[in-house]
Amino acid sequence: IEVAKQMVPLKDTFGNQDQPLTINMHMHHGIYITLPDKKVQMYDRDFDVYMDYFRIFRECCEKWIGDADIKIAVENTDGFRDYEKKAIEYLLSSPYFVLTWDIGHSKAVKEIDVPFIAEHESSLKHFHIHDGKENPPKNHLALGDGEIDLDKPLRNYTDIDRFTNKEYASLITARIVLSHRTGLSNWAYGPSAPEWPVSPIEFKFRPDSCYGYSGEGIAFLQRAVESIKGKSIDEIAKEMVFDPLGMSHTAYCWLPCYDSLAVPGFNGNGENRGPGRYPRSNTAYTIRTNAKEYGKFLDELFWGESLSAQTRELFFAPGKERAIRYAGEPRQCDSTMYWGMSIGIEMNPKYGKVLWHWGDNGNFKALFMYLPQQQKRFVYFTNSAHGHDIINKVTALLFAAEEPFAMERWINQ
Repeated sequence: IEVAKQMVPLKDTFGNQDQPLTINMHMHHGIYITLPDKKVQMYDRDFDVYMDYFRIFRECCEKWIGDADIKIAVENTDGFRDYEKKAIEYLLSSPYFVLTWDIGHSKAVKEIDVPFIAEHESSLKHFHIHDGKENPPKNHLALGDGEIDLDKPLRNYTDIDRFTNKEYASLITARIVLSHRTGLSNWAYGPSAPEWPVSPIEFKFRPDSCYGYSGEGIAFLQRAVESIKGKSIDEIAKEMVFDPLGMSHTAYCWLPCYDSLAVPGFNGNGENRGPGRYPRSNTAYTIRTNAKEYGKFLDELFWGESLSAQTRELFFAPGKERAIRYAGEPRQCDSTMYWGMSIGIEMNPKYGKVLWHWGDNGNFKALFMYLPQQQKRFVYFTNSAHGHDIINKVTALLFAAEEPFAMERWINQ
C-alpha cells in the first residue's frame, strides 16, 4: 500500500484521474485434509477464525490506505468457494474494496463465478481481458486464441448487414454453420463475381430446421473468425494449420508456385477450362492443395494431438436428424446419412460409422473417407467434372467393399 501511494501521482499523470489505483488480490483456498469420503477445507471448518482474520485484514487496509485514491480489487481465479464468497461480501461492504473480473479465468472454469460477480455488479471496477479455454482448461491466452462459443450467435462477432431477414440471421451459430443447418442457399450470388461481397443473402428455411449445404454459411463463419482474430483467413490458416503441418503448397489464395503447379480443370465434355483463379479467399471453395498435404491434415484431424478426445467426439457425433440433401425430397440413400460438425457421417451396416466429405467446384472434384473401425482413410483430388464417377471403384479397391457406400449415391444422384 505504501508503494501504491507513491504511484498515485503517476496514475494521475499518465492514467485516468477519475479511476482509482487498484491493488489486485486473489483469494487463497487454504489447505485441506483428505478423509476417506471427502476433502475438508480448513478455512471452511474453522470459518469463525477465518473471518476474524479478514476483519483484521480489512481494518488494517482501511487504516493504511486512509484518504489515498486506492482500491483493493478481489479477482476471480478458479472458482470462489462458499466461505470465500462470504469473506468477499464482507470486504465489499467497505468502500476500500472492489471486484476484478478476469474473463479468461471465468472461461477456463465454465464461468461458475459469473453469477456471483453479476450479483455484485456495483462493486465491479476492474477487468483483466484475455482469452481462455474450457477443454482443456487454459487461461492467460491472447485474445482470439480461445474458442468461439459454438452456441453464441455469430452476430456477436461480425455484422449481419447482408442478410435480408435479420431475425433469422441472429439465430445462426458456429454449431449451426458447421452442421450445415443455416437455412441458406448455397450462394446468394456467384462468389467470384465483384457483386458478391455486397449481394443480399436470403433464407430458404428457418435456421436449424433442416440440412442444407451453404457456402454463404461457411463464409459467414469465416468473417466471424477473421473478426475475432483480427487477421485474414490466409494468415490464420497459415499460422495455425498449414505451417505447423508442413502444408507449404496449400492456401486459400493464389500462391506464386501455382503458376507452374496448378492443373487445369476439364468439363463434362473434356474441354480445358483453366486452373480456376479466384478473386478473394473464401473457405467454402477456394482452397488449393494436393492429396499428400491434405492427408497430413486428415491425419491430424483423426489421430493428432491438436484435438482433445472430447472435441473429436463432439465433431464426429451424428447430428440430431438425418442429412436429407434435398429438403422435403428424401431418398433411400439419405436414410443412413447424418452430418456432424462439418463432416459427413454414414452409418454403414458393415463398416459402422464412416466419416467423409466431398468437394465439388464444377470441374474439380474431391473426396475423403475414413473408416474408424478399420483405421483406414483415403483422399483423392481430380481435375475433372467426372471426378465423382470413380467413387465406387476406389472404395472397392481400397476397402474391398462389396457393396457401394450410400455416400456415393448421396453425392451423385
